[in-house]
Amino acid sequence: MFGHHHPHYSGGLRPLIHAGATIVTTAGNVPLIEDLARRPHALAPDALAREPRPPKFLVVDGKHVFSDAAGHALELHDIGAYTEHTDSYLVYYFPRERLLIEGDLAYFPVTGEVPRARPAALGLARAIDTLGLDVAKIVQTWPLARQVQVAERARLDAIVAGARP
Repeated sequence: MFGHHHPHYSGGLRPLIHAGATIVTTAGNVPLIEDLARRPHALAPDALAREPRPPKFLVVDGKHVFSDAAGHALELHDIGAYTEHTDSYLVYYFPRERLLIEGDLAYFPVTGEVPRARPAALGLARAIDTLGLDVAKIVQTWPLARQVQVAERARLDAIVAGARP
């Protein structure tokens, strides 16, 4: 699973494809991944270049849920249409824990200041509200320099409120 097509998320896919892993993504990312899998890597052949194989996909169309018999669930939501960051963007929502994991949409400075809202952060808040996700905490995976990795939903709400006239 990866959030979107930027290299800090898709850079390690070739070994996974070679190992036969199923790549969980959106339809918009399939051509990119297929192209990554076909690249020859002639100067320094990796395992996929030496033993080519096509990628396997589980394509998320809007929403996909993984769950177990104990009632744990992981919901994947494609919120690309909301973000103004990429056309396809998966976030990971754990309803029982009220936890949302996203990559690089919001910015929560360690100083506690309320930054100027970027369109991506506004889109994240809009997606959470539109999809009716009961989010208490947001985990951001990148970039982590000078920012909080886990933030209360209230921090995102403060950023959004500062952007409204």
